[in-house]
Amino acid sequence: MRPDRALARLQEHQAQVARVLAEARPLLRDEDASHLKALALARWQLLRVLREYQLFKHSEIFDPMIAAGAVGRADTARRLKGRCLDIAAAFAAYVQRWSLTGPARDWTAYTAEALAMADRIDRFMMEELVEVRALLAGVERTRRP
Repeated sequence: MRPDRALARLQEHQAQVARVLAEARPLLRDEDASHLKALALARWQLLRVLREYQLFKHSEIFDPMIAAGAVGRADTARRLKGRCLDIAAAFAAYVQRWSLTGPARDWTAYTAEALAMADRIDRFMMEELVEVRALLAGVERTRRP
């Protein structure tokens, strides 16, 4: 894949994630737990779009750059893939924790953690985009044809 196309697709995935987060934030800022069904749907959508985003990055950017073995690029791709796996694990732990206890039991704690997780994902995507741009700079293709 050409680097410009890879970056465009990366940004398309990020836009999907940002859309789900933007739709959920107003529900989380409400002072009562009246939006539990809508938030459950948003969590499911976020899990789905984050997984698609992860699969794209790993298969089309990180793994090919690691396999190419270019000094510096392979290490950067490994580090980025590791950070991706770390945030995915953090999000999975958050979902599991609140799936077991239920957000309605402690709405204040749930909304604070959910908003913090949304902010963390936003920061992660911004940082990742900058680093992926640098990773792909000067590369003809992310994988060999």
